Amino acid sequence: MSDPVSNAALPKKRKLYQVRALLRSKLSYQKRQYKVNLLCVAFCPFMMVAIGGIIGIILRHVLDKYVPREGYVICSNLESHTVFNMPRPRLSSLAPVLNSSQVPHSEPGRNYTALNMYLFPFDITESLTQLALSQLSDNSPSCVWTFDKNYNFSAPYQIYPGVDISVRRDTTEKPDPTSGWFDLQTLASNQIKFLTNQKYPWMVVRDAPGGGAGYRNKIPPIQINPSQMLNGQNVISNSIQTIISSPETQLKIASNNGSGLLNMLDTYFALDFGDSPVSSVPYIPSQLQALPWYQPVQSSSSSQASEYEIDDLLYSQIKSSVNQLSQLDPNLFKAIGENTDSQSSIRPLMEYFQNVTPIVTQIPWGSLIFDTVNPINLKWKYTLQIGSNTQIANAGSYPPIVSRLVSQQTSLSNGFLRSSRNNTAAIISQSIRGMPQIFYYDVDLPFGSLLGSSLYPFGISFMICIFVLILVKEKEDRILIMMEMNGLKLRYYYLAHYIHFFILSIWSSFFFILAGKIFKLELFTRTELGLLALIMILWSNVQVSLSFFLSTLFKRSSISQVFVYLIVLWGVIVDAAISLIYTRTAPTAYLIWPPFAMYRILDTLNIASISTNRPPYIISDLVPGNDVFRYVMALVIGWFVYLMLAMYLSLVLSGDYGVKKPWYFIFTFFFTKSDSDDAPIKVLSKNSKIEDIPSPTFSQDSSVTDVDSISIDELMYEDQDVKAERNLVLSNDLSQSHPLVLSGLRKVYTSGKVAVKDISIAIERGSIFGLLGPNGAGKTTIISIITGMHKITSGKVYLAGFDITKEPELVHQNVGFCPQHDILWDDLTIEDHLYFYARLKGIPPSEEHSVVSRVIESVRLTEIKNRTSYKLSGGEKRRLSMAISFIGDPSVIFLDEPTTGLDPEVRRTVWSIINDNRVGKTIILTTHSMEEADVLCNRIGIMAQGTMRCIGTQLHLKDIYGSGFLITITSSDIGPASEFVDSLLPPSRKVVDSYSNGISWEFKPTPGLIAHLYHQIHLNKDTYSIDDWGISQTSLDEVFLHIVGENESNATE
Repeated sequence: MSDPVSNAALPKKRKLYQVRALLRSKLSYQKRQYKVNLLCVAFCPFMMVAIGGIIGIILRHVLDKYVPREGYVICSNLESHTVFNMPRPRLSSLAPVLNSSQVPHSEPGRNYTALNMYLFPFDITESLTQLALSQLSDNSPSCVWTFDKNYNFSAPYQIYPGVDISVRRDTTEKPDPTSGWFDLQTLASNQIKFLTNQKYPWMVVRDAPGGGAGYRNKIPPIQINPSQMLNGQNVISNSIQTIISSPETQLKIASNNGSGLLNMLDTYFALDFGDSPVSSVPYIPSQLQALPWYQPVQSSSSSQASEYEIDDLLYSQIKSSVNQLSQLDPNLFKAIGENTDSQSSIRPLMEYFQNVTPIVTQIPWGSLIFDTVNPINLKWKYTLQIGSNTQIANAGSYPPIVSRLVSQQTSLSNGFLRSSRNNTAAIISQSIRGMPQIFYYDVDLPFGSLLGSSLYPFGISFMICIFVLILVKEKEDRILIMMEMNGLKLRYYYLAHYIHFFILSIWSSFFFILAGKIFKLELFTRTELGLLALIMILWSNVQVSLSFFLSTLFKRSSISQVFVYLIVLWGVIVDAAISLIYTRTAPTAYLIWPPFAMYRILDTLNIASISTNRPPYIISDLVPGNDVFRYVMALVIGWFVYLMLAMYLSLVLSGDYGVKKPWYFIFTFFFTKSDSDDAPIKVLSKNSKIEDIPSPTFSQDSSVTDVDSISIDELMYEDQDVKAERNLVLSNDLSQSHPLVLSGLRKVYTSGKVAVKDISIAIERGSIFGLLGPNGAGKTTIISIITGMHKITSGKVYLAGFDITKEPELVHQNVGFCPQHDILWDDLTIEDHLYFYARLKGIPPSEEHSVVSRVIESVRLTEIKNRTSYKLSGGEKRRLSMAISFIGDPSVIFLDEPTTGLDPEVRRTVWSIINDNRVGKTIILTTHSMEEADVLCNRIGIMAQGTMRCIGTQLHLKDIYGSGFLITITSSDIGPASEFVDSLLPPSRKVVDSYSNGISWEFKPTPGLIAHLYHQIHLNKDTYSIDDWGISQTSLDEVFLHIVGENESNATE
């Protein structure tokens, strides 16, 4: 079949302005939503940050009132130490006090206590638990750290202890007290301080290929007999020092069979304690352990041990120690929180050291991997691998990474010097000295930031709920489908929403950061602003992609609101719980849900900004291996993946409207022929008989594989006018005066239901065609097919001369649709609606105003054109919906029950508008009002069960399917009157109603009978006492019931 009209007569294709239409509609919408924007988009994120800041300020004022601030000069040059040359505790009443005039840069009127110790602020680690785990530490640490014993003596910190350096071989890395650490009198008064500072350094080592680094064997512990320290009930003070300097001990050190530069390092001793046989001295030294040692790594092959083998060795030793720690009584670890300066803490702490120290010391400090050892050319290349383990760190007595790293590096530097000089006495004396400074002791925790870390996730996540609501609401209210029926491409729809949502997210992020700046929260004041902006921009994109994804899963806005709010709420709660398990690095699987990655970014940045262990983040910190970099990459990947999922699901998930693709289309897309390549559609030829109707051809997307042929059973109810209409369509004898042509149109759903059965009609320009039928007859399906919402199973449809399957864009420009139920935006005005659809239809910007004004005037809404749609009455909304269908001067307009639910006066106004706008257009009217069809339509087609039963003008249908005429009389003497009228009627007349003073007949008139009846009844009405009488033709309602039957007329979808 050739096209119904020539290409020369086709309407011209217009340039579309779909993105412009969408963005301008969003702008109009936002102008009326400024209150909502201020509340939700600005106020909510602002308050989530502000709450933390406000609570922080309140707590700060309360603590300042009840916990007074104390001033100290730490690392003072004044002497403030005990008789053992130990720093006095912070609260010691014997410490010297200075007034503000003696302390530069001090607060006037405040006194300052001079201390020889270093005070640390509250330790906040770079961990999601935020406050550092409890760990044994010296409560009054010296301001000096010494990494060897050959330091110069000076007051008040490095005072001469009165003993030789040969017996000052402890591992505390602290200046020696009076008589040295190994003096029993000193130990008796400072036992816990000594054990807290004592270390057990040893490493695993892999020598360089050419050797030179060597190794150092572990020397068996030197046992200490109580009799060597006790003389009856008296303690021999220098007994341990005597053991260290004895020839036996020195011989053991010399015979360790070590080699290389590692064997040239100084030997130190760790001291273990055991139970004492003397009740007055509960714990006494039990053994000395020579340190450090360097254990060579043995390879499973003849070559050097690999890094993997070293890692395996470390792992096995850590695992063994962790297992042993897990078997200890948990109550032992309560001692970690004890005050090491308190006498009451000695017993629990000693029990802790006796049980935990032997296990922890089994773990090496790390590994030392040498690649080059060349002391002659002063070249050493090595890797010092020192890490941490959470469970070991929680044990409380394993040195932190920095301490182990500095200690080993200072030892190695002396090894390098001695090996290069071949002189075991050569030494670099290394120490760290804290300088005097003012320290204010108060509870100066960043409460606002600590509280804010729990509120920030809410402040950045709620926009997802708003975006999903907007998308699902437009889908639920059929706004999206209405836009598609007017030619909107989905890609432009989502692009416009993407831009809209992105701008709102950026706006929300601005107030989120602004609140942090106003309340001076560390995350916002110390983290680089550029990094925060970068992350918030990325998160804004992720929010949009997640909103698109979630919106595809819901059909009802109320359900989506509940579930999405729960998703956001539980996401924050779950992340808070998981953060207690994975306090540092989250597992990769956990980052599949992008909000978790974003929450981790905020937590990590927040903790870094308040951490006492590292500086705040800057952009240059985002490098591979960094946690924040990893989380940012998870956001980037999530952004792309969820956007792709949203696009896929929007095409395949079943919905109430529109054409959905099969789930596997992404696999067959490149191998499936386009519609234009399909086999020719089989339609009836001009001379076809009912018996010759061929089986329909189905498109590849129909998913229908087995349907019955078009048979006599399907088309047996068609009358001769319908068949003549088909022959007209198949004859190709159609001119430009038929803008809408349906040829062999058939629709079979995937369920197998045949909704439309071979409909062939041609509708003239300037006419109103009434498409009547009960619910489920196929009327809505035909409209949905023509407007592109459903796919044709077989047949052809031409609209304004364009094939709807091959040229949908041109079809949409030339079709208008007024739905049965108004599909409008509540917050847009009449003018906004019409401007939107004018742009959608391709009306040039220069013509927008005149086109919109003309359409508004045509539907008589000029005086209220700036009124929003939710303020319109039902009739005004119907007129707006009709105006939308008129916009763009379409060739074909579908009016789906345009007056349903309107009062009679408004209904007649709508009829008038329809008549006024019919010129030059083809209007297809569906209605259940036979009166409306009778008044408006030029031709009427009645459908039932997917088949066109009849077609023609009202008079023609009434003449064929009506029962003729109806005559009714009323009389005070009904007997004679009825006999008189009955004698005038033809023999085929039938009494249809009879009552006490009236009677009705139904009859088929013969030529001249109607005029004869009028004359005779008028002449004899007084004779037979006829009070009232009337003659009427059969109504369209009766024709409709005659065609479809009572049962079908009550059918539903």
